[in-house]
Amino acid sequence: MPSTTTSYDTLLKPYDASTGEGIRKAQLMGVEHYRQGSHDGLCVYYSCAMLLGTLWPSNFNGAVFGAGDRRQKKGFMTNDPLLESISESPEKALADWFFRGQYLKDAAPWIRKALRKRLTGIGQESYPRFTCKQKNKPRISDNSGDPALLEIATSILNGCPVVMAYDAPDLGCHGVLVVGYEIGDEPWLILNDPGETHATRLNWMTLRQQQHSRLELLLANDQPGLPSHLLRPDLMFALPNADELVRWRWWAKNNKARYYPLDQLCNGIKGLHCDN
Repeated sequence: MPSTTTSYDTLLKPYDASTGEGIRKAQLMGVEHYRQGSHDGLCVYYSCAMLLGTLWPSNFNGAVFGAGDRRQKKGFMTNDPLLESISESPEKALADWFFRGQYLKDAAPWIRKALRKRLTGIGQESYPRFTCKQKNKPRISDNSGDPALLEIATSILNGCPVVMAYDAPDLGCHGVLVVGYEIGDEPWLILNDPGETHATRLNWMTLRQQQHSRLELLLANDQPGLPSHLLRPDLMFALPNADELVRWRWWAKNNKARYYPLDQLCNGIKGLHCDN
């Protein structure tokens, strides 16, 4: 195994076809998976909720996403952190999302407002600003040379899932949470799809070739540097020139938070829960 003290910054890099180096396969583990209804347009909404519930579980997992207290005689009372961030009435906003869906570019400001409201007690510089980036269909044919794929892979290796929205004839108009990737003969994305009960795979080249409009990605502005004190999911990946997957955990050690090999942490930290 490469030295984790001297090669960490260069080890966790996405695969580069020009050099043959980098991580070909990686997946974030234990990511929240919320499900939408079978005939509603709330896929972007639940994908954003999964992102918030994964990176800030103590602030968002107790929230009731998509539900309100309908026992009130008047109005629509809710503690939903996304709906609370909308300037219009929560009832109208949820109805619009339910029937018409939502563009990711319009959801990004709601994410930022939800973070400012829920992450109390820390400075504004201590949490990331999420921005929607729109990607045109690429003009290149190299499976691993797409800049959009590189941004997704970089975010995954940094411990941050990516909300993605697309419109493609055979794939539909949909929003999902990307939790991993594989780059082999063809690139694949590993998804938490709010329309499915378990993680699914999506062929990247098929998506890019079929997309009608711009691909939308919700990414932190400061990639690859989310604030180090925030939680990250465990990271499973294959080391270069190896098939076996290893599991790393985000941990504060020697006054620095980063990913460490789980077996190394288990051997050195008493009481650390190390079940895979």
